[in-house]
Amino acid sequence: MKKRFSLSLSAATVMALIPLQVSAHGYTDFPKARQMFCVEDGGYYWPTDGSGIPNQACRAVFQESGAYPFVQNHEFSANVAGYTDLNAVKAVVADGQLCYGSDPKKSGMGVASGQWQRTAMQSGETFQLKFRATAPHNPSFWEIYLSKPSYNAAHSRLGWDDVELIAKHGNIAKTQIDGQDYYVMNVTLPAGRSGDATLLTRWQRDDAAGEGFYNCSDIRFDGEAPAVEWQPLGALIPQGLEAQVGDQVLFRIFDGSGQEVVEVTLPVTAANQSVHLWSYELALKVNEQYHAITQLGMLQSTGEIWFDQSDLYGNQVYVTNRDYRYALDIRDGEVIPPDPVEPSEPGEYDFVYPDNIGSYEPGKTVVLSRDGSTYQCRPFPEGGWCNINSASHYEPGYGSNWQDAWLKL
Repeated sequence: MKKRFSLSLSAATVMALIPLQVSAHGYTDFPKARQMFCVEDGGYYWPTDGSGIPNQACRAVFQESGAYPFVQNHEFSANVAGYTDLNAVKAVVADGQLCYGSDPKKSGMGVASGQWQRTAMQSGETFQLKFRATAPHNPSFWEIYLSKPSYNAAHSRLGWDDVELIAKHGNIAKTQIDGQDYYVMNVTLPAGRSGDATLLTRWQRDDAAGEGFYNCSDIRFDGEAPAVEWQPLGALIPQGLEAQVGDQVLFRIFDGSGQEVVEVTLPVTAANQSVHLWSYELALKVNEQYHAITQLGMLQSTGEIWFDQSDLYGNQVYVTNRDYRYALDIRDGEVIPPDPVEPSEPGEYDFVYPDNIGSYEPGKTVVLSRDGSTYQCRPFPEGGWCNINSASHYEPGYGSNWQDAWLKL
């Protein structure tokens, strides 16, 4: 439940309304979201003119939007029906609105100010972004953007042309830290940066409403992290790999826990059907979008990685973390699912997936999948994913994250 706040509310009234946050959803805990700095500083509940707020940027927020952005600090969100299309996202969360998810009642959180409180970080470092989940939502995905060197938060509100994508994560299982729910993911900051910057975290639910959450964290680059040591995982292209027109090339990297940290899809057309062409296009795409996590090519004496079209099988997959692993798949763009498998011997499984989904028991329920194999729901807590009704993510043997939920028998 939401309630509009005005500057005339008393301290007691504001404090009485704070428990309404239980219906909210979360915020970036590290690096700390700008609204959380303001909340922790306090002073917005009295006096009513905001003069008790110690930070000038937070005071400017209050003068524009009152206490509402501070009390509703967990729910900086917007609904975008076509949320997989960034142009559709930009049409709803327009330039200048990125730091508050286009909610006009929180517009003060996007104010231009040189006084935003900042977290010290090193350029080139890989850190764990921690998002406090007051109401976890899965399936979902994540995009992390960083402002370009040309952006100055003191002069303008953050716009889409001011940021570049530096990390993307698929559906991530929540974890507990000190008894509270969090989403935790690795993010690598670009090397060679200095001065101030703003990190934008977009957490997008995979649901009909298209609810997504937007948080800005202001940072200051404090020196350079040690130089990256690239770790080779193996050859990018195996001998004999071919693709046909209409296929999709899918390149992915997974972290040590099996979470997807890189996903790039490339359509195969008549123009790039040759493996020499589509592999080069794939390398350009991966190296541009995820250059801080992985690069495809051959390591040079300078430490740079170049893709060599003349030595197709010599190009390697390099990563910044030796625990990572990768997968390169060719997928038929017109795959027709096989007919459902008829039960063979009663008693070998409990249900034919997805019958009775929602009532599966972690560690116990066995289902028959359409590939003819049986799968058992993983033990608690991972087994909770078995009951998520999203075949594209959790259908046993087929979903992008099926191994998070099922054990193949």
